[in-house]
Amino acid sequence: MKVSTMKDGTLEEGADTGAGSVAPEVATAPLIQTTSTGGRATTAQKVSAPRKRNGGHAKPLPILLDLSQPGRLRIGHLMTLFGLSHASVHKRLRDGGLPRADGKDGRRSYWKTSTVRALLEG
Repeated sequence: MKVSTMKDGTLEEGADTGAGSVAPEVATAPLIQTTSTGGRATTAQKVSAPRKRNGGHAKPLPILLDLSQPGRLRIGHLMTLFGLSHASVHKRLRDGGLPRADGKDGRRSYWKTSTVRALLEG
C-alpha cells in the first residue's frame, strides 16, 4: 500500500504499483504520545523537546567600564570584582558584608559604580 500526503495535509492511501516502485512517502507530523490514566480512555498529546534550563545563577561578567565613571554594575560584575560565587554574593548581601542594591531594572538589581568604588577603597 502506498501512502502520500495531499496539499491540505491529509493522507491518501493507494495501491502499490509493485516492481520498480519507490519507497512510500513518510508523512511528517508532530510526535504524538498516547497516555493512559488509570482505567480511563487513552489520550494523545504532542511531545515537545525538553526545554533547556539556564540554571538560575548569575555568571561572572567582565568589567568593561572604568569605576571612576558613572555606570551600573550587575551581580555578575560583583562576582568578578570580589572573586565570589553567586551564592557567596547573596550571603554577603544578606549578612550586610555588601551594600544593598542601588536600584532595579525589572527584576535585575544593579549597583552604581560610586557605591562599589567606595566599598573597594574602604
